[in-house]
Amino acid sequence: MSWQTSKGFVSPQQRIAKIEAVPVLSGYQTSGAIVKYASKYESSSIAVLTEGSFASDFVLEKDDKNKKMLIDTTVKKDIDKLEEEDTVLKEIQLPEGVLAWGISDGCNEALTQLEEKNVLVFWYNGNWNIVKKDNLKQDYIPIALAEKVINSMKIKDTSSILKGLKKEKLKNMEYASVSAEELAYAMGIKEELYSKWVFHDVVHIMLNTDMYMGPYQLKRMDGTITVTFYTEYKNKNNFGDEYISVEGIQNNAMGAYFMAITEGFKKWNIKNPQKSHGELAGLGEYDIHFVVNIDTINQKKKHTAMINVINTYDKYTKNKQISHVSNTQWKINHVGIMTMYSFFGDNAIENRYTREQYMQVAAHEFGHLLGIGDAYEENGVAKIQPTEEVPMEDIMRGGSVITYNHIEMIFLAALKNEKQYFDSSEAITEGCI
Repeated sequence: MSWQTSKGFVSPQQRIAKIEAVPVLSGYQTSGAIVKYASKYESSSIAVLTEGSFASDFVLEKDDKNKKMLIDTTVKKDIDKLEEEDTVLKEIQLPEGVLAWGISDGCNEALTQLEEKNVLVFWYNGNWNIVKKDNLKQDYIPIALAEKVINSMKIKDTSSILKGLKKEKLKNMEYASVSAEELAYAMGIKEELYSKWVFHDVVHIMLNTDMYMGPYQLKRMDGTITVTFYTEYKNKNNFGDEYISVEGIQNNAMGAYFMAITEGFKKWNIKNPQKSHGELAGLGEYDIHFVVNIDTINQKKKHTAMINVINTYDKYTKNKQISHVSNTQWKINHVGIMTMYSFFGDNAIENRYTREQYMQVAAHEFGHLLGIGDAYEENGVAKIQPTEEVPMEDIMRGGSVITYNHIEMIFLAALKNEKQYFDSSEAITEGCI
């Protein structure tokens, strides 16, 4: 994938020349080395690992007018687009104190290029940044990164926050740094969003500010991952002509339906989920405690996840009536709209859910809200064959089993701001087809 040469990574100019030499296919210009990205994003953009100090991810977009692949300036404003005539890449300027940076994948590969492992990986909004660290200062980041985090929150008075932080020049470093934890405290997001963990002896810090104004927050402190999810329910019983209740819901009260859905969400609140394999790509080898808090009160005016509850039956649209999460492109601050029906299949009367089944369906849909795709068949084709990692009873296959893989996929989705699929996520180590 990285097209290694004796000198390391192939230059961006060489890569782009290879890409441009390939005929346009279905609106993309791509090659075998990066075809997974073209299918993964399903758009006119493709991501490729390029050379910049160590390694970084950039997005290339097809310029229909000039038939060239151009670097997208919206990904990193410090990089100008390629010159249309000579396709010369201008010098890449990394933020002061940053050894390498990127979006989504590429962090682990960049770390392998470093001879010195005394580094910190700082994550925010799907971006990773590798910086040097002082052993005595475990969470310090360069001021340049602190400014990026503050700006990502669209805070007007950036200078006042920076003035209130203690700035230090760490050992053998020229640039000033500040504590990421103190930065989170000064921004008022420490309790919800400051995360810290160690993976392969490298300290990781995350301040995912896009998540702050989204419908949920994910925080990780070592082996404990806490998700706080904000919901908003809407009764849409005027959808059809005939009312179909869930068996076991007392008095058919709407509040009882909301409670059953919430209980379904909380099925993910689990300590030490069923193990499916040894080391996890994003979690490590130790036990993980996954905590789920569901809240309908939105005191901080964050966005909520809309949940439509439909308990009426329309015979003209019966084949469409199945619980689902609608979302064209999942993001941590745009998780989609969830719809829950009280029945399934063609015969609504005979195929009413019991309360436990209703809760189980809600638990499955909650996986989608947190960024996991389905594992069952679609159009007769299995997305992943049953394995020890993804058993037939997998919750995303319609069963009830929650494993380490699910927790890891949720964590990776939040870390990378990218939905995780069973046939492509690094959380799944076998059985992909």
